Amino acid sequence: MEISIIKFLQSAKNPFYDFVFIFVSELASYKGFLISFAIFFIILLVSMKKKKNSTTSFCLFTLSYGVTYGLSVLINTLLKALINRPRPYEVDASIIDALHASGQSMPSGHTLSATIICAFVFFSVYYYSRNKALKISLAAVLSVFIVLVGISRMYLGQHYISDVIVGFIEAFSFSVLGIYVFTILDKRIKHERNREDNREEEKREEIKQGGN
Repeated sequence: MEISIIKFLQSAKNPFYDFVFIFVSELASYKGFLISFAIFFIILLVSMKKKKNSTTSFCLFTLSYGVTYGLSVLINTLLKALINRPRPYEVDASIIDALHASGQSMPSGHTLSATIICAFVFFSVYYYSRNKALKISLAAVLSVFIVLVGISRMYLGQHYISDVIVGFIEAFSFSVLGIYVFTILDKRIKHERNREDNREEEKREEIKQGGN
């Protein structure tokens, strides 16, 4: 059945679809991560001119994003080696290998990469922005992108649909964990900073009262 899905997608093969799905697939690779990470870093540099709380929070968020992505890719590589599933074109010679990629099939690394990128990009807007329309629009666009990445990996003959599903579940789990750890640490840091600010304010009040 999984082979049939790939063959069905490849039956619509043409130069336009080739270009679109290869482009989408490239965006879902480490290149997409580097682009998004660079954007977050630029935002971080700009935020340094504002409140310290905002800078610290976004610095922690950017770090959490990088660590989550790096660990997930590492574990995904280990899973590929353990499962050792051959790619579709290695099993069925009629399937077109559009990218000539090496390595094992399950889980889909590009689906994992795309899901983590989209999860953190969306969360950054959800957490730091109050624009509801932007949040809804971004959620829709990113959801479509993840679906397109999954389709592209099958259309290009690189993965089965089960590879894509497992890659998504794996990435979703890592994203939830990474974001959860970030929010816990961010709240603790903000709480400690507020306590320090309150102490300083109390000291200033004591000095004023002592002067009077």
